[in-house]
Amino acid sequence: MNADKSPDMDEERRQRSKAELRLEQSRLEALLRLNDMVDSSIQEITDFALEEAVRLTESQIGYIAFMNEDESVLTMHSWSHTAMAQCAIIDKPIVYPVETTGLWGEAVRQRQPVVTNDYAAPNRLKKGYPTGHVEITCHMNIPVFDRNRIVAVAGVGNKEAAYDDSDIRQLTLLMQGMWRLVQRKRSEQELREAHDQLEQRVERRTAQLASANAELTREIAERQQAERVISDSQALYSSLVENLPVHVLRKDLDGRFTFANKSFC
Repeated sequence: MNADKSPDMDEERRQRSKAELRLEQSRLEALLRLNDMVDSSIQEITDFALEEAVRLTESQIGYIAFMNEDESVLTMHSWSHTAMAQCAIIDKPIVYPVETTGLWGEAVRQRQPVVTNDYAAPNRLKKGYPTGHVEITCHMNIPVFDRNRIVAVAGVGNKEAAYDDSDIRQLTLLMQGMWRLVQRKRSEQELREAHDQLEQRVERRTAQLASANAELTREIAERQQAERVISDSQALYSSLVENLPVHVLRKDLDGRFTFANKSFC
């Protein structure tokens, strides 16, 4: 009996090895494509990473939520296309305080991947979900770290088989690659904004200097004009006094002559 089953078992192992090899190759291709998205927007990068995460883990739904600085609030950033198509909630909450989240927030609280392969089973950590939410049969999510800080949470759900360590690895590698690109795009955006702000300050300062220079030029011109008027007035006064037919003279306090016109002389 063992001899009869051995070929079947060998064939099963071969098929499993082939499937694992195809999955590994597919994962590498996804990572390569992700690394090539340097010119894409943050939304395009996150959407691609999420859809690939759903595909590679053979899930049906997925999501990405970003974390605030003090790890107290999760902001939903992306739902997979299938999740959006299945969700019947009209007003989808976007911001979730971590303390109010149920099972899906455990990845933050435990700071490690959380796998729930039987979502229907009783669990004190669950808080349920609103009417119209996608029905969940199984769920897996991971925290995305930047050094020691959680910066995002990514999750997938409704896989037909059970989630395992391979799925955790697929999701973790994709999300780490995604986050590196997101950080790069944010840094580039911050650099552009800082450059634009610097240019605006330079333009304002240049305009201020140009205005100050124009004002200074105007004042100089007015002073020169005033000096010419005073000089002309003094010349006219001197000419008139010098040529008056009456005596005009000036003395200092000691009685010495300091000026006398032609008539006096």
